[in-house]
Amino acid sequence: MCIAFVLIRLKCRLELARGTGAGWRVWLLFAANGVPPPTCRTGAPMTTPNPLVHKDAAIVPAPTRLAPTQITPTRLPPTRLAVIDVVRGVAILLMILYHACWDMTFFGLTRFDLFGDTLWLGTRTVILALFLGLVGICLTMAFRDSICWRVVGVRVALLAGCAGLVTVGSWWFTPDAVIFFGVLHHIALASLLGLAFVWLPVWVTALVAALCIGLPELFSHRAFDAEWLRWVGLMTHEPRTNDYVPLLPWFGLVLVGIGLGRLLIDSALSRWGLLLWRWRPTTAPLMLLNWAGRRSLAIYMLHQPLLLGTLYVVVIMSGAGAPGGTFVPSGSNVMGSNVMGSNGSGSNGSGLPERSEGFLGSCQVSCEKSGGTLTRCAGYCRCFATELNVQELWRPFRENRIDEEAKGGLVAIVKDCAAAQTGR
Repeated sequence: MCIAFVLIRLKCRLELARGTGAGWRVWLLFAANGVPPPTCRTGAPMTTPNPLVHKDAAIVPAPTRLAPTQITPTRLPPTRLAVIDVVRGVAILLMILYHACWDMTFFGLTRFDLFGDTLWLGTRTVILALFLGLVGICLTMAFRDSICWRVVGVRVALLAGCAGLVTVGSWWFTPDAVIFFGVLHHIALASLLGLAFVWLPVWVTALVAALCIGLPELFSHRAFDAEWLRWVGLMTHEPRTNDYVPLLPWFGLVLVGIGLGRLLIDSALSRWGLLLWRWRPTTAPLMLLNWAGRRSLAIYMLHQPLLLGTLYVVVIMSGAGAPGGTFVPSGSNVMGSNVMGSNGSGSNGSGLPERSEGFLGSCQVSCEKSGGTLTRCAGYCRCFATELNVQELWRPFRENRIDEEAKGGLVAIVKDCAAAQTGR
Protein backbone atom coordinates (compact mmCIF):
# COMPACT_ATOMS: atom_id res chain seq x y z
CA MET A 1 0.00 0.00 0.00
CA CYS A 2 2.73 2.48 0.98
CA ILE A 3 4.68 1.84 -2.23
CA ALA A 4 1.51 2.26 -4.30
CA PHE A 5 0.70 5.62 -2.73
CA VAL A 6 4.26 6.84 -3.18
CA LEU A 7 4.09 5.98 -6.89
CA ILE A 8 0.69 7.66 -7.24
CA ARG A 9 1.98 10.75 -5.48
CA LEU A 10 5.04 10.99 -7.73
CA LYS A 11 2.96 10.45 -10.85
CA CYS A 12 0.44 13.12 -9.86
CA ARG A 13 3.23 15.57 -9.05
CA LEU A 14 4.61 15.06 -12.55
CA GLU A 15 1.16 15.57 -14.05
CA LEU A 16 0.66 18.68 -11.96
CA ALA A 17 4.01 20.08 -13.09
CA ARG A 18 3.02 19.50 -16.71
CA GLY A 19 -0.38 21.05 -16.20
CA THR A 20 -2.16 17.76 -16.99
CA GLY A 21 -2.97 16.43 -13.52
CA ALA A 22 -4.84 17.33 -10.38
CA GLY A 23 -2.19 16.54 -7.79
CA TRP A 24 -2.10 13.73 -5.24
CA ARG A 25 -4.24 15.57 -2.69
CA VAL A 26 -7.15 15.77 -5.12
CA TRP A 27 -6.80 12.09 -5.98
CA LEU A 28 -6.84 11.04 -2.33
CA LEU A 29 -9.76 13.39 -1.63
CA PHE A 30 -11.78 11.56 -4.25
CA ALA A 31 -10.63 8.17 -2.96
CA ALA A 32 -11.95 9.09 0.48
CA ASN A 33 -15.06 11.12 -0.28
CA GLY A 34 -15.91 10.94 -3.99
CA VAL A 35 -14.53 14.17 -5.51
CA PRO A 36 -13.60 13.45 -9.15
CA PRO A 37 -10.23 14.89 -10.24
CA PRO A 38 -10.26 16.96 -13.43
CA THR A 39 -8.06 14.40 -15.22
CA CYS A 40 -11.02 11.99 -15.47
CA ARG A 41 -13.12 13.16 -18.38
CA THR A 42 -14.89 11.25 -21.10
CA GLY A 43 -12.31 10.07 -23.60
CA ALA A 44 -9.39 10.23 -21.16
CA PRO A 45 -7.13 7.17 -20.89
CA MET A 46 -8.41 4.30 -18.75
CA THR A 47 -12.00 5.59 -18.75
CA THR A 48 -15.27 4.04 -19.89
CA PRO A 49 -17.64 6.68 -21.33
CA ASN A 50 -21.31 6.58 -20.43
CA PRO A 51 -23.15 5.36 -23.54
CA LEU A 52 -26.24 7.29 -22.44
CA VAL A 53 -24.43 10.64 -22.66
CA HIS A 54 -23.87 12.17 -26.14
CA LYS A 55 -22.98 15.52 -27.59
CA ASP A 56 -26.55 16.82 -27.48
CA ALA A 57 -27.26 15.66 -23.92
CA ALA A 58 -28.26 18.20 -21.31
CA ILE A 59 -25.62 16.95 -18.88
CA VAL A 60 -22.08 17.24 -20.21
CA PRO A 61 -18.66 17.64 -18.57
CA ALA A 62 -18.20 21.20 -17.41
CA PRO A 63 -15.05 23.30 -16.94
CA THR A 64 -13.17 22.88 -13.69
CA ARG A 65 -13.99 25.32 -10.85
CA LEU A 66 -17.27 26.46 -12.31
CA ALA A 67 -18.80 29.03 -9.98
CA PRO A 68 -22.36 28.43 -8.68
CA THR A 69 -23.62 31.50 -10.55
CA GLN A 70 -22.27 30.10 -13.82
CA ILE A 71 -24.67 27.15 -13.91
CA THR A 72 -26.43 27.23 -17.25
CA PRO A 73 -29.28 25.10 -18.66
CA THR A 74 -26.73 23.05 -20.60
CA ARG A 75 -23.96 22.61 -18.04
CA LEU A 76 -23.69 21.21 -14.53
CA PRO A 77 -20.70 21.65 -12.21
CA PRO A 78 -18.52 18.56 -11.84
CA THR A 79 -17.78 19.46 -8.23
CA ARG A 80 -19.43 17.97 -5.16
CA LEU A 81 -22.64 19.30 -3.71
CA ALA A 82 -22.26 21.15 -0.43
CA VAL A 83 -25.52 19.71 0.84
CA ILE A 84 -24.10 16.17 0.50
CA ASP A 85 -21.06 17.14 2.57
CA VAL A 86 -23.32 18.62 5.25
CA VAL A 87 -25.45 15.47 5.42
CA ARG A 88 -22.29 13.37 5.65
CA GLY A 89 -21.11 15.66 8.43
CA VAL A 90 -24.36 14.96 10.30
CA ALA A 91 -23.70 11.22 9.92
CA ILE A 92 -20.16 11.73 11.26
CA LEU A 93 -21.50 13.62 14.28
CA LEU A 94 -24.09 10.94 15.05
CA MET A 95 -21.44 8.23 14.68
CA ILE A 96 -19.08 9.95 17.13
CA LEU A 97 -21.86 10.41 19.68
CA TYR A 98 -22.94 6.77 19.30
CA HIS A 99 -19.42 5.43 19.68
CA ALA A 100 -18.77 7.72 22.66
CA CYS A 101 -21.80 6.20 24.42
CA TRP A 102 -20.66 2.69 23.49
CA ASP A 103 -17.14 3.37 24.74
CA MET A 104 -18.41 4.72 28.07
CA THR A 105 -20.59 1.63 28.47
CA PHE A 106 -17.63 -0.53 27.49
CA PHE A 107 -15.54 0.94 30.32
CA GLY A 108 -18.40 0.76 32.80
CA LEU A 109 -18.80 4.55 33.07
CA THR A 110 -22.44 4.46 31.91
CA ARG A 111 -25.16 1.84 31.49
CA PHE A 112 -26.74 2.50 28.09
CA ASP A 113 -28.77 -0.41 26.71
CA LEU A 114 -27.29 -0.08 23.22
CA PHE A 115 -28.42 -3.51 22.06
CA GLY A 116 -31.89 -3.74 23.54
CA ASP A 117 -33.27 -0.21 23.43
CA THR A 118 -35.19 0.60 20.25
CA LEU A 119 -33.84 4.15 20.23
CA TRP A 120 -30.20 3.01 20.12
CA LEU A 121 -30.88 0.31 17.54
CA GLY A 122 -32.71 2.86 15.40
CA THR A 123 -29.84 5.33 15.75
CA ARG A 124 -27.40 2.74 14.47
CA THR A 125 -29.62 2.01 11.48
CA VAL A 126 -29.95 5.71 10.65
CA ILE A 127 -26.17 6.23 10.80
CA LEU A 128 -25.48 3.30 8.47
CA ALA A 129 -28.30 4.34 6.13
CA LEU A 130 -26.83 7.84 5.81
CA PHE A 131 -23.29 6.63 5.12
CA LEU A 132 -24.26 3.92 2.62
CA GLY A 133 -26.88 6.04 0.88
CA LEU A 134 -24.32 8.80 0.38
CA VAL A 135 -21.89 6.25 -1.06
CA GLY A 136 -24.44 5.49 -3.77
CA ILE A 137 -25.18 9.15 -4.46
CA CYS A 138 -21.48 10.01 -4.75
CA LEU A 139 -20.83 7.08 -7.10
CA THR A 140 -23.52 8.40 -9.42
CA MET A 141 -22.30 12.00 -9.20
CA ALA A 142 -18.67 11.07 -9.81
CA PHE A 143 -19.23 8.69 -12.72
CA ARG A 144 -22.28 10.18 -14.42
CA ASP A 145 -20.27 10.80 -17.60
CA SER A 146 -17.57 8.12 -17.53
CA ILE A 147 -15.84 5.67 -15.21
CA CYS A 148 -12.20 6.46 -14.55
CA TRP A 149 -10.80 3.06 -13.57
CA ARG A 150 -7.55 4.54 -12.35
CA VAL A 151 -9.43 6.59 -9.75
CA VAL A 152 -11.63 3.62 -8.86
CA GLY A 153 -8.51 1.59 -8.14
CA VAL A 154 -7.07 4.29 -5.88
CA ARG A 155 -10.37 4.68 -4.04
CA VAL A 156 -10.87 0.97 -3.44
CA ALA A 157 -7.21 0.47 -2.44
CA LEU A 158 -7.44 3.27 0.13
CA LEU A 159 -10.71 1.96 1.57
CA ALA A 160 -9.42 -1.62 1.65
CA GLY A 161 -6.23 -0.50 3.38
CA CYS A 162 -8.18 1.39 6.04
CA ALA A 163 -10.53 -1.58 6.46
CA GLY A 164 -7.49 -3.79 6.99
CA LEU A 165 -6.23 -1.44 9.70
CA VAL A 166 -9.62 -1.64 11.42
CA THR A 167 -9.45 -5.45 11.34
CA VAL A 168 -5.94 -5.50 12.80
CA GLY A 169 -6.86 -2.95 15.46
CA SER A 170 -9.96 -4.86 16.50
CA TRP A 171 -7.94 -8.09 16.69
CA TRP A 172 -5.55 -6.39 19.12
CA PHE A 173 -8.28 -4.60 21.09
CA THR A 174 -11.00 -7.28 21.29
CA PRO A 175 -9.56 -10.55 19.95
CA ASP A 176 -12.81 -12.39 20.67
CA ALA A 177 -14.84 -10.03 18.44
CA VAL A 178 -12.63 -9.22 15.43
CA ILE A 179 -14.14 -6.95 12.77
CA PHE A 180 -13.92 -9.01 9.59
CA PHE A 181 -16.56 -7.20 7.49
CA GLY A 182 -17.48 -3.83 8.90
CA VAL A 183 -18.69 -0.62 7.32
CA LEU A 184 -15.39 0.18 5.56
CA HIS A 185 -15.14 -3.35 4.15
CA HIS A 186 -18.68 -2.97 2.87
CA ILE A 187 -18.06 0.44 1.28
CA ALA A 188 -14.93 -0.83 -0.48
CA LEU A 189 -16.88 -3.71 -2.05
CA ALA A 190 -19.96 -1.59 -2.74
CA SER A 191 -17.78 0.98 -4.54
CA LEU A 192 -17.03 -1.72 -7.12
CA LEU A 193 -20.41 -3.44 -7.31
CA GLY A 194 -22.27 -0.14 -7.46
CA LEU A 195 -20.57 0.84 -10.72
CA ALA A 196 -22.74 -1.72 -12.51
CA PHE A 197 -25.84 0.32 -11.60
CA VAL A 198 -24.84 3.97 -12.12
CA TRP A 199 -26.09 3.98 -15.73
CA LEU A 200 -28.97 1.53 -15.43
CA PRO A 201 -32.59 2.73 -15.38
CA VAL A 202 -33.75 3.84 -11.94
CA TRP A 203 -36.51 1.22 -11.82
CA VAL A 204 -33.97 -1.58 -12.30
CA THR A 205 -31.81 -0.24 -9.48
CA ALA A 206 -34.87 0.10 -7.23
CA LEU A 207 -35.93 -3.48 -7.96
CA VAL A 208 -32.50 -4.90 -7.10
CA ALA A 209 -32.36 -2.70 -3.97
CA ALA A 210 -35.69 -4.11 -2.76
CA LEU A 211 -34.42 -7.64 -3.42
CA CYS A 212 -31.21 -7.01 -1.44
CA ILE A 213 -33.09 -5.56 1.52
CA GLY A 214 -35.80 -8.20 1.64
CA LEU A 215 -33.84 -11.38 0.87
CA PRO A 216 -32.18 -11.84 4.31
CA GLU A 217 -35.63 -11.71 5.94
CA LEU A 218 -36.90 -14.47 3.69
CA PHE A 219 -33.91 -16.77 3.32
CA SER A 220 -30.91 -17.97 5.31
CA HIS A 221 -28.86 -21.15 5.08
CA ARG A 222 -26.18 -22.85 7.16
CA ALA A 223 -23.88 -22.89 4.16
CA PHE A 224 -23.41 -19.15 4.71
CA ASP A 225 -22.31 -19.80 8.31
CA ALA A 226 -18.89 -20.73 6.92
CA GLU A 227 -16.27 -18.14 7.83
CA TRP A 228 -15.47 -17.30 4.21
CA LEU A 229 -19.16 -16.63 3.39
CA ARG A 230 -20.26 -14.68 6.45
CA TRP A 231 -19.81 -11.38 4.62
CA VAL A 232 -22.78 -12.21 2.38
CA GLY A 233 -25.32 -11.77 5.19
CA LEU A 234 -27.42 -14.93 4.81
CA MET A 235 -26.16 -16.61 7.98
CA THR A 236 -28.49 -18.45 10.34
CA HIS A 237 -27.05 -16.57 13.34
CA GLU A 238 -25.19 -13.36 14.06
CA PRO A 239 -21.38 -13.72 14.15
CA ARG A 240 -19.41 -12.38 17.08
CA THR A 241 -17.84 -9.19 15.86
CA ASN A 242 -17.73 -5.54 16.87
CA ASP A 243 -18.92 -4.26 13.50
CA TYR A 244 -20.96 -6.36 11.09
CA VAL A 245 -22.28 -4.73 7.90
CA PRO A 246 -22.80 -7.65 5.50
CA LEU A 247 -23.48 -7.27 1.80
CA LEU A 248 -27.14 -8.14 2.34
CA PRO A 249 -29.25 -6.25 3.22
CA TRP A 250 -27.02 -3.16 3.42
CA PHE A 251 -25.99 -3.03 -0.24
CA GLY A 252 -29.64 -2.28 -0.92
CA LEU A 253 -29.15 1.12 0.73
CA VAL A 254 -26.19 1.86 -1.56
CA LEU A 255 -28.47 1.11 -4.51
CA VAL A 256 -31.12 3.41 -3.05
CA GLY A 257 -28.45 6.11 -2.97
CA ILE A 258 -27.55 5.41 -6.60
CA GLY A 259 -31.20 5.80 -7.56
CA LEU A 260 -31.46 9.05 -5.62
CA GLY A 261 -28.29 10.28 -7.31
CA ARG A 262 -29.79 9.61 -10.73
CA LEU A 263 -32.94 11.50 -9.76
CA LEU A 264 -30.82 14.33 -8.39
CA ILE A 265 -28.93 14.69 -11.66
CA ASP A 266 -32.09 14.41 -13.76
CA SER A 267 -33.76 17.18 -11.74
CA ALA A 268 -30.70 19.44 -11.64
CA LEU A 269 -32.01 21.64 -14.42
CA SER A 270 -35.28 22.30 -12.61
CA ARG A 271 -35.77 25.38 -10.48
CA TRP A 272 -35.35 23.63 -7.13
CA GLY A 273 -32.52 21.54 -8.55
CA LEU A 274 -30.52 24.65 -9.46
CA LEU A 275 -31.08 26.04 -5.97
CA LEU A 276 -29.81 22.79 -4.49
CA TRP A 277 -26.68 22.81 -6.65
CA ARG A 278 -25.99 26.47 -5.83
CA TRP A 279 -26.55 26.19 -2.08
CA ARG A 280 -23.55 26.79 0.21
CA PRO A 281 -23.37 26.67 4.02
CA THR A 282 -23.20 30.13 5.57
CA THR A 283 -23.57 29.57 9.33
CA ALA A 284 -20.78 28.26 11.56
CA PRO A 285 -22.48 24.94 12.49
CA LEU A 286 -23.24 24.12 8.85
CA MET A 287 -19.73 25.08 7.77
CA LEU A 288 -18.32 22.80 10.48
CA LEU A 289 -20.50 19.92 9.29
CA ASN A 290 -19.41 20.65 5.71
CA TRP A 291 -15.75 20.55 6.81
CA ALA A 292 -16.28 17.22 8.59
CA GLY A 293 -18.13 15.79 5.60
CA ARG A 294 -15.13 16.50 3.37
CA ARG A 295 -12.83 14.59 5.72
CA SER A 296 -15.09 11.73 6.73
CA LEU A 297 -12.60 8.90 6.20
CA ALA A 298 -9.85 10.55 8.26
CA ILE A 299 -12.30 11.34 11.06
CA TYR A 300 -13.64 7.79 10.98
CA MET A 301 -10.17 6.31 11.34
CA LEU A 302 -9.09 8.64 14.15
CA HIS A 303 -12.14 9.18 16.34
CA GLN A 304 -12.29 5.77 18.04
CA PRO A 305 -8.60 5.59 19.03
CA LEU A 306 -8.92 9.11 20.45
CA LEU A 307 -12.15 8.32 22.32
CA LEU A 308 -10.93 5.01 23.70
CA GLY A 309 -7.55 6.42 24.69
CA THR A 310 -9.14 9.38 26.49
CA LEU A 311 -11.65 7.22 28.35
CA TYR A 312 -8.97 4.70 29.28
CA VAL A 313 -6.93 7.48 30.88
CA VAL A 314 -10.06 8.69 32.73
CA VAL A 315 -10.72 5.19 34.06
CA ILE A 316 -7.12 4.70 35.17
CA MET A 317 -6.86 8.13 36.81
CA SER A 318 -10.24 8.09 38.54
CA GLY A 319 -10.63 4.41 39.32
CA ALA A 320 -14.19 4.62 38.02
CA GLY A 321 -15.83 2.31 35.53
CA ALA A 322 -14.48 -1.22 35.40
CA PRO A 323 -13.68 -2.85 38.75
CA GLY A 324 -10.37 -1.60 40.09
CA GLY A 325 -10.07 0.85 37.22
CA THR A 326 -8.84 -1.92 34.90
CA PHE A 327 -9.66 -2.43 31.27
CA VAL A 328 -12.36 -5.06 30.80
CA PRO A 329 -12.88 -6.15 27.15
CA SER A 330 -16.54 -7.13 26.98
CA GLY A 331 -16.56 -8.13 23.32
CA SER A 332 -19.98 -6.56 22.82
CA ASN A 333 -21.06 -5.88 19.29
CA VAL A 334 -20.58 -2.22 18.36
CA MET A 335 -22.55 -2.07 15.14
CA GLY A 336 -24.18 -5.48 15.08
CA SER A 337 -27.15 -7.00 16.88
CA ASN A 338 -25.22 -9.44 19.05
CA VAL A 339 -25.26 -8.24 22.66
CA MET A 340 -23.38 -11.02 24.37
CA GLY A 341 -19.80 -11.15 25.60
CA SER A 342 -17.11 -13.57 24.59
CA ASN A 343 -17.92 -16.77 22.81
CA GLY A 344 -15.51 -18.69 24.95
CA SER A 345 -16.72 -21.70 26.89
CA GLY A 346 -14.09 -21.54 29.62
CA SER A 347 -14.46 -20.18 33.14
CA ASN A 348 -12.87 -17.21 34.86
CA GLY A 349 -12.61 -19.04 38.17
CA SER A 350 -16.00 -17.97 39.55
CA GLY A 351 -18.09 -20.26 37.36
CA LEU A 352 -18.84 -17.45 34.90
CA PRO A 353 -17.80 -17.79 31.25
CA GLU A 354 -14.58 -16.03 30.33
CA ARG A 355 -15.04 -12.35 29.40
CA SER A 356 -18.78 -12.36 30.09
CA GLU A 357 -18.86 -8.78 31.42
CA GLY A 358 -20.56 -7.46 28.28
CA PHE A 359 -23.45 -9.89 28.66
CA LEU A 360 -23.78 -9.22 32.40
CA GLY A 361 -24.01 -5.47 31.81
CA SER A 362 -26.68 -5.76 29.12
CA CYS A 363 -28.59 -8.36 31.16
CA GLN A 364 -28.68 -6.14 34.25
CA VAL A 365 -29.88 -3.10 32.29
CA SER A 366 -32.74 -5.12 30.73
CA CYS A 367 -33.63 -6.68 34.10
CA GLU A 368 -33.78 -3.33 35.90
CA LYS A 369 -35.96 -1.87 33.13
CA SER A 370 -38.38 -4.72 33.81
CA GLY A 371 -38.73 -3.61 37.44
CA GLY A 372 -36.03 -5.67 39.16
CA THR A 373 -33.80 -4.27 41.85
CA LEU A 374 -30.07 -3.81 41.35
CA THR A 375 -29.12 -6.63 43.74
CA ARG A 376 -31.62 -9.15 42.39
CA CYS A 377 -30.80 -8.37 38.76
CA ALA A 378 -27.07 -8.75 39.39
CA GLY A 379 -27.62 -12.10 41.10
CA TYR A 380 -29.99 -13.33 38.42
CA CYS A 381 -27.66 -12.46 35.55
CA ARG A 382 -24.65 -14.06 37.23
CA CYS A 383 -26.71 -17.18 37.96
CA PHE A 384 -27.95 -17.38 34.37
CA ALA A 385 -24.48 -17.00 32.84
CA THR A 386 -22.94 -19.47 35.30
CA GLU A 387 -25.56 -22.16 34.63
CA LEU A 388 -25.18 -21.72 30.89
CA ASN A 389 -21.47 -22.28 31.25
CA VAL A 390 -21.90 -25.32 33.52
CA GLN A 391 -24.38 -26.97 31.15
CA GLU A 392 -22.18 -26.11 28.12
CA LEU A 393 -24.89 -23.94 26.61
CA TRP A 394 -22.91 -20.68 26.67
CA ARG A 395 -21.44 -21.06 23.18
CA PRO A 396 -24.75 -22.07 21.47
CA PHE A 397 -26.56 -19.31 23.37
CA ARG A 398 -23.88 -16.80 22.38
CA GLU A 399 -24.23 -17.71 18.70
CA ASN A 400 -28.05 -17.96 18.68
CA ARG A 401 -27.85 -21.69 17.97
CA ILE A 402 -30.14 -23.04 20.71
CA ASP A 403 -32.01 -26.03 19.24
CA GLU A 404 -35.37 -27.37 20.41
CA GLU A 405 -33.77 -29.85 22.79
CA ALA A 406 -31.65 -27.19 24.47
CA LYS A 407 -34.57 -24.75 24.81
CA GLY A 408 -36.00 -26.86 27.63
CA GLY A 409 -32.78 -26.55 29.57
CA LEU A 410 -32.67 -22.82 28.88
CA VAL A 411 -36.20 -22.34 30.23
CA ALA A 412 -35.30 -24.36 33.34
CA ILE A 413 -32.27 -22.17 33.98
CA VAL A 414 -34.39 -19.02 33.71
CA LYS A 415 -36.96 -20.38 36.19
CA ASP A 416 -34.36 -21.65 38.67
CA CYS A 417 -32.35 -18.42 38.67
CA ALA A 418 -35.48 -16.28 38.98
CA ALA A 419 -36.75 -18.44 41.86
CA ALA A 420 -33.39 -18.26 43.62
CA GLN A 421 -33.41 -14.46 43.60
CA THR A 422 -37.10 -14.22 44.56
CA GLY A 423 -36.52 -16.44 47.58
CA ARG A 424 -33.83 -14.14 48.97
